[in-house]
Amino acid sequence: MYEYSLPEKVGQEITLLFKVSRTWNPLKTTGARDPRNLGVAIGEITFHDASGS
Repeated sequence: MYEYSLPEKVGQEITLLFKVSRTWNPLKTTGARDPRNLGVAIGEITFHDASGS
Protein backbone atom coordinates (compact mmCIF):
# COMPACT_ATOMS: atom_id res chain seq x y z
CA MET A 1 0.00 0.00 0.00
CA TYR A 2 1.30 3.44 -0.92
CA GLU A 3 0.10 6.85 0.18
CA TYR A 4 0.97 10.16 -1.47
CA SER A 5 0.04 13.69 -0.46
CA LEU A 6 -0.88 15.89 -3.44
CA PRO A 7 -2.55 18.97 -1.91
CA GLU A 8 -1.87 21.08 -5.02
CA LYS A 9 -3.90 18.61 -7.13
CA VAL A 10 -7.14 18.64 -5.11
CA GLY A 11 -10.07 19.01 -7.52
CA GLN A 12 -7.87 18.40 -10.56
CA GLU A 13 -7.61 15.42 -12.88
CA ILE A 14 -4.39 13.42 -12.48
CA THR A 15 -2.78 10.56 -14.38
CA LEU A 16 -1.20 7.60 -12.60
CA LEU A 17 1.52 5.88 -14.63
CA PHE A 18 2.87 2.50 -13.56
CA LYS A 19 6.09 1.23 -15.15
CA VAL A 20 7.27 -2.35 -14.70
CA SER A 21 10.68 -3.83 -15.35
CA ARG A 22 9.32 -7.02 -16.90
CA THR A 23 6.08 -8.66 -17.99
CA TRP A 24 4.76 -12.20 -18.11
CA ASN A 25 2.70 -14.00 -20.69
CA PRO A 26 0.07 -16.51 -19.48
CA LEU A 27 0.19 -18.49 -22.74
CA LYS A 28 3.96 -18.95 -22.55
CA THR A 29 4.03 -19.47 -18.77
CA THR A 30 1.04 -21.71 -18.07
CA GLY A 31 -0.38 -22.60 -21.47
CA ALA A 32 -3.57 -20.61 -20.75
CA ARG A 33 -5.37 -19.26 -23.81
CA ASP A 34 -4.29 -15.71 -23.08
CA PRO A 35 -1.52 -14.37 -25.35
CA ARG A 36 -1.29 -10.94 -23.68
CA ASN A 37 1.86 -9.62 -22.06
CA LEU A 38 0.82 -8.62 -18.54
CA GLY A 39 2.71 -6.41 -16.13
CA VAL A 40 0.97 -5.70 -12.86
CA ALA A 41 -2.39 -6.16 -11.17
CA ILE A 42 -3.80 -3.01 -9.61
CA GLY A 43 -6.36 -3.16 -6.85
CA GLU A 44 -8.75 -0.44 -5.74
CA ILE A 45 -7.42 3.11 -5.90
CA THR A 46 -9.00 5.59 -3.48
CA PHE A 47 -8.55 9.29 -2.93
CA HIS A 48 -9.05 11.13 0.36
CA ASP A 49 -9.09 14.82 1.18
CA ALA A 50 -7.11 16.28 4.09
CA SER A 51 -9.91 15.38 6.52
CA GLY A 52 -9.53 11.70 5.59
CA SER A 53 -12.91 11.40 3.88
